[in-house]
Amino acid sequence: MNVRKTIGWMMIAAALWAPHAVAAATPGSETVLPATTKLWLSLPDIDASRAAFDASQIGKLANDPKMEKFIDELIDDREGQGR
Repeated sequence: MNVRKTIGWMMIAAALWAPHAVAAATPGSETVLPATTKLWLSLPDIDASRAAFDASQIGKLANDPKMEKFIDELIDDREGQGR
């Protein structure tokens, strides 16, 4: 019974440690991207970034119902370019 308990705790510890080991093993963008990279945008917390954008002046403007037609046209134009 004691061996089972020990193995159980070892499995729990491994499950908690594994994500940190994977994250530590992931190389940073400065080593992955070429030196010619002009722009790199990283959003580790997309929900917080989206909330901050929505609270900004440009976010309020983009979410204004009066701007809906204009924003839709921008999106349609971009999709029409095959991007």
